[in-house]
Amino acid sequence: MNHAYRAAQRTTPLRIVGFLPLLLVVLHISTALAAPLRWSCDATWANAQENRQCTALVDQRFPAIVSTSELSTTIRVDVTTTERRSQTLTHADVFCDLGDGGVRKVASLALRRCRRVQTSASVVEDSNARVWSLYSVWHAYAAQTVTNQTFPLISVEDVIRSNGNLTIGDIYRPASNRAAARSFYYQYTPEAGPYCIYKRRPGEADPPLPDCVDINATLRRHAEMLTSAGVDSIIIDATNLGTFTNFSDVIQVRPTEVLLEGWSALRAQGIVTPTVAVWNKLPPGSDVWQHFLPLYNKYPDLMAKDTVHTGKYVFFVPTSAPIDPSIVAAIESNGGRNNIYVQEMWTFFPPSDFAVEWAFFSSCIDPATGGYTSSVATTDDCNQYVTTNSSVGSVATVSSSYQLDYGSLPFGAAGNVGVRTLQMQFKTALAKLPDADNILISSFNEELAQPQHNPYAATSSYVRSMGLEWDPAGAEELYVDTFGCDFARDYAPSRECGNRSLVMVTSCLRVWTLARSHWFRSRYGNASHPCDVIEGEACCTVAPEDERKAVWAFRKVDGTDFLVSVDPTEVAVLNASPAWKQVCAYMNGATTFCSDKSLMPTRWAVSGPFYTAAQPTESGAVMLYRCLAGGIKHFFTTDPHCEGQGAPEQDVGYLQPTRTGYAPRSFRRCFDNVNNVHYHSLDHPCPVGVEEAMYGFVL
Repeated sequence: MNHAYRAAQRTTPLRIVGFLPLLLVVLHISTALAAPLRWSCDATWANAQENRQCTALVDQRFPAIVSTSELSTTIRVDVTTTERRSQTLTHADVFCDLGDGGVRKVASLALRRCRRVQTSASVVEDSNARVWSLYSVWHAYAAQTVTNQTFPLISVEDVIRSNGNLTIGDIYRPASNRAAARSFYYQYTPEAGPYCIYKRRPGEADPPLPDCVDINATLRRHAEMLTSAGVDSIIIDATNLGTFTNFSDVIQVRPTEVLLEGWSALRAQGIVTPTVAVWNKLPPGSDVWQHFLPLYNKYPDLMAKDTVHTGKYVFFVPTSAPIDPSIVAAIESNGGRNNIYVQEMWTFFPPSDFAVEWAFFSSCIDPATGGYTSSVATTDDCNQYVTTNSSVGSVATVSSSYQLDYGSLPFGAAGNVGVRTLQMQFKTALAKLPDADNILISSFNEELAQPQHNPYAATSSYVRSMGLEWDPAGAEELYVDTFGCDFARDYAPSRECGNRSLVMVTSCLRVWTLARSHWFRSRYGNASHPCDVIEGEACCTVAPEDERKAVWAFRKVDGTDFLVSVDPTEVAVLNASPAWKQVCAYMNGATTFCSDKSLMPTRWAVSGPFYTAAQPTESGAVMLYRCLAGGIKHFFTTDPHCEGQGAPEQDVGYLQPTRTGYAPRSFRRCFDNVNNVHYHSLDHPCPVGVEEAMYGFVL
């Protein structure tokens, strides 16, 4: 058992009772404005644990008290919720105290009949956080363009993984299709394929686009995916445009209307959906908000409301652009209803602003400098800031990745690192703000990105998007928020990268809700972190495939030697030596390493630091060894015998055999025949005549 995250699973078997007792589920559901409601539900528990102290989570959100006996198992749920979801309760996850300081999920039970039971009994209310998720609706131009092409969707992740067989130019053919898609590129392929939720308004004769297909199926799939994960409310990201045009209508306004129409219909069928809030820029002269505001009045039961602090609906505004106070006043007034609160939300604001402003992503903090860092691959704690005292309550923000600069450049973004970034952000949030009023997950389904002109292209041939070393577009254009599926904030499943992020979100929200329950706190209230005692959850277990090694690069000042190192103690010694100079990253971000933008025009830009895998996570992965030849010159190799020139000094880590967004940069060994020195080149060929080997791929 390690500190807060267990690397191994418990092997002691739980005792199985050989009968099928009837599971009686009695639910107490109360709201701030209503008397307690009690519900009785039936289920069968095949593996009831005799004499165990157990609890349960119903539908990811409602903590329960469980008692067991020889004849029956009874669950009582005491919960506060602002939504009457009792008629649609579907399952209960049962957790039991193992008797040795640990808690594990032992059953997931389908709930069948649920009956209302009259009661006047008081209930002990568990304090659940409201879980928010950013949600994108801007897919129509890209989805319709790729669907109308005569070949399957090609994503940026596909281009990276092709290792030269595809280019960015292959994504839209003919090239004019790029304009039709408004330069939106799919960074990865959604699990169900491309989708969109735009359709013409009733009576609209000449809409900007045809109707999207399978809208109802998309809306139901997303509603079920979000609510099953534990998400209560979505925030529509409409931050790009404040002026109403055909473009802003297609990518912001009309899809939001369609979503609300569709989810309202689903609710009428008894299907649970999240509630909805809008996030829109409000500069002077803007008018898109005038199309969003009526939706708060048309769908009062579907719009997200802060029931704890203000009692008002929430409308979010980015602080990245000037905010017109008269527009804020008009929204909050809402025609004299005075029932909306406008909450500011952006990122990269001063730490003091976290007192009141929400962050749509919150970058990890370097404990040594107190500044933002993209170095998450080798840390156990993200230490990101949380919002402590906004008018709608405290909020902890978590995301699968985040960017500090151009996300497609090395160290410009944290990257997913499997699911390590998301896991570390949840770990910090659970520790810093265990009683958060709100949890914000950024984000569900951004999926698209528009490339930006590379501002460094004129002065450096080395500064280019990772994994695109053969592609002219890799040098010409960079990506900011999203790049492939490993440098994306999304947690929706993809065909290329699977569903690990969704599994992690679901697990961590389950851990968070369980840790806030009276049952858990009465037993483990002194635990330093919930994952110290909760076992078997992905949230609490660092997967071996997500472990990385930071690799520093050093060169002798006189040019006679070059080495790589994974030993921080050795790195400190070399940094203190006047004979050695660290080869820095050419971009700021990864504070594990030094950075120096003056390296951009030089070949040292591609001979700097990188990350290797700590475990052979892919078939064909090879270990990189550091060797010392003749006691004077270092070199690296994949030969464990150091090519007959000595013994390995360090195991540098595993190189991946294939290029992916997970390991996008090629790793080559070059030879300086003037100084008789070996060095590496990342995502760039060695100079002509000096390349010795292409060993694999690194982060």
